[in-house]
Amino acid sequence: MASFISLCATSVTVTAAVSGEEVTVSNVLSSTYTSAQGLFVGMLTAIFSTIIYIKLVNSHKLEIHMPDSVPPNIARSFAILFPCSLTILIISAVGLFFQLAFKMTLFVAITNFIQAPLTHVLTGLPGFCLLIFCSVILWFFGIHGTQTLKAIYEPALLAAFAENEAAYAAGESIPHIITTPFMSNFSTITGAGITGGLIIAIMLFSKREDYRAIAKLAIPCGIFNINEPLTFGLPIVMNPILGIPFMITPVVTSMFGYFMTKIGFCARFVVNAPWTMPPGIMAFVASAGDVGAVITQLLCIVISFVIYTPFVLISNHTKPEAQQA
Repeated sequence: MASFISLCATSVTVTAAVSGEEVTVSNVLSSTYTSAQGLFVGMLTAIFSTIIYIKLVNSHKLEIHMPDSVPPNIARSFAILFPCSLTILIISAVGLFFQLAFKMTLFVAITNFIQAPLTHVLTGLPGFCLLIFCSVILWFFGIHGTQTLKAIYEPALLAAFAENEAAYAAGESIPHIITTPFMSNFSTITGAGITGGLIIAIMLFSKREDYRAIAKLAIPCGIFNINEPLTFGLPIVMNPILGIPFMITPVVTSMFGYFMTKIGFCARFVVNAPWTMPPGIMAFVASAGDVGAVITQLLCIVISFVIYTPFVLISNHTKPEAQQA
């Protein structure tokens, strides 16, 4: 936190409401640094300051050794005093050098050259669909794709959501379709791969008792968008039959949700509802009470059911490994 604040300017130039003149206000911290614009700088500062601090502490060259009579907690605070101070100085020196060398702050540079292009890609439909596809491919191989790629997509999607939230609070038009709640509502609802439709398809058409037993256990989890019982229980991981619809479905539902939002049937999301909210309720909360969003989200589950059904019917012709043995 101290390293981050050391990069922030402590004066802000504003326009006076009465005279219209520009006035510099000192000893303040602009909300720009704590808004979406400061998100990337905050994350990068957290990563690099932690790396520097750990290396300095592990070197044991900057420790202040206190007598044995000093309590351990006090001795420890002295031991890390120089690593902490040096870390803050290094980070702030980088920010100062950047500003002197390039005539712009680190915040402006990262916003213009990293955050803005990445946000533009990930909040566009092609880039977002590619992201979702890569996520479910990782899931297919047993890797938590949503968490693995989170460091890539979350800053951009959160920044877009923050702009939506600010526009909604100001009574302005909502700028972005694809944001963090868009992903929760249309790409991972009932779990990665939109497996709610798979549960319905299994309960209606599957003749395999093992699939039906696992699907019954997965229903309560699926309601709250958790699908590990299906992913690792059926399993979907490394399963060529169920893996195909698992990778296709969230891309299709994302495209459908985008289209419905684009034509105005579904409202753009302005509330970052918790990802564990059940389908329908989540869309209602995230859209600030839009019924079209609820209908669109439920239709995504219907689409999921339609896509999964043929593959569930194909799986009826396969036998569990225990029966084959």
